[in-house]
Amino acid sequence: MIDLINNEIASFIDSIESVDEDLLNKIRNSYSSSITEDLKNGHYTSNICMVLASNLKLNPKELSTTLVDKLNSLNVFEKVESAGPGFINITLKREDFLSTIKNINSVGEKYGRSLIGEGKKVQIEFVSANPTGPLHVGHGRGAAYGDAIARILTATGSEVEKEYYINDAGRQIDILTVSVIMKMAKFEGSFFPSNAYKGQYIEDIGSYIEENEKVKFNIDESIFKGLPTDPEKEIDSLIETIKQKYPSEWNLIKSCSLKNILEDINQDLKNFNVDFDVWFKESSLGGLSDDNLAKY
Repeated sequence: MIDLINNEIASFIDSIESVDEDLLNKIRNSYSSSITEDLKNGHYTSNICMVLASNLKLNPKELSTTLVDKLNSLNVFEKVESAGPGFINITLKREDFLSTIKNINSVGEKYGRSLIGEGKKVQIEFVSANPTGPLHVGHGRGAAYGDAIARILTATGSEVEKEYYINDAGRQIDILTVSVIMKMAKFEGSFFPSNAYKGQYIEDIGSYIEENEKVKFNIDESIFKGLPTDPEKEIDSLIETIKQKYPSEWNLIKSCSLKNILEDINQDLKNFNVDFDVWFKESSLGGLSDDNLAKY
């Protein structure tokens, strides 16, 4: 039905005589036709008569009267009216909506599909939460939004790739690793860095590593002495010390912690009916030094 309306408007524009084609093209690109915001104004509205009047120095009310008569003569609309300074408001018949529903039921999942995006490649990167803890409701919102866009573009014929960018390089992963180590570590006292990640999931990861990787982490408590009082500097100092003193344990716990969280994230997304074509690791780009950045 909207195609019919647009075709009739195009025919109305073409019927105007003695007008330069460039000016007509300007008019075609300037007017708008859209669904109304208020049903009091019908279902569909267009400002074509005002745009025509402005460019051709004509009376918009007279133009709208002519177009209203033209559309009413088709006998396919419930009502066509001229409103305000020259708007055209169109009310559709009830049968138009019922026929659309019948069409949807007939076509099924293919309804709304097209080929307007055929030949186009689109990559959508979404969610991409830092792999330092479980997903939360905000990530769920991003997952629903991103996946919906991907499905819509796919339905228009586009070749869509959905990517989850894994931020597995940098300080946040070091904080995750040291957080798990501190939960696994066996020592007297209750020291735990104030800026470390907390939560039951940190303990669960530590328990998983102990059980499945047979790792027992006995830490030298002397490394806690002389740590900076500033929380940020404290955890950074602890990270560097443990990396140097326990390199093999550090790498194993880092790898297992990251794997554990990513598996949980992937499972949560699958339960939400969202999947990805590509899981791209930031670490695959190499280090973040100036020399490496200069390569990209």
